[in-house]
Amino acid sequence: MAKSTIVCGLCILLLITSANTTIAEEIWKAASPMYVIESKSVRRVMLCQKLRNFGVSSGYVGGYQLDYGVEKHITSIENSNSMILATPSLADFESLKKIEQKHPNLLPMSCNEILHYPPPFMFFDYDYTGRVRGIIVAEKLPENFADFLINNGVPLKKAFWYENGIKYLQKLENPWNPEILYSSWI
Repeated sequence: MAKSTIVCGLCILLLITSANTTIAEEIWKAASPMYVIESKSVRRVMLCQKLRNFGVSSGYVGGYQLDYGVEKHITSIENSNSMILATPSLADFESLKKIEQKHPNLLPMSCNEILHYPPPFMFFDYDYTGRVRGIIVAEKLPENFADFLINNGVPLKKAFWYENGIKYLQKLENPWNPEILYSSWI
């Protein structure tokens, strides 16, 4: 198995070649400007501060329902790469649906698609303006996620979870229910 890396702007194309198969994977490393939108329900991880420590200029919205925080800072968020940290709760899912209705470009996948990946998970992709948008559905992030985001980067267009390495996730045949799933975690 051979690996080749091609750097193009802020994105890295990783080519993995084995026998007669070549797999291309786009990797994105956190870049300025970056906006972190954190649900009031997510256990504080100080991701924005950690990104700043690595030299990434970043803004932060937290302590509110997601849709309220987005509306409060919409201009800055639209002009930045962004990631939304949400819990798999009904309240956060309802907020995501409001964001999808008003600002669909801020989510890298539809709310319907979000329900087809098992939490915890992450998904990053470009929007139509070329900005990277991320959604993270989890109770909290791994402690070293900021370091990983800066130094290794995250795959684009693939659902995954990171905890000392990337684990790709398969799409669920039947969607999960935010109300039932979240209440079972408490």
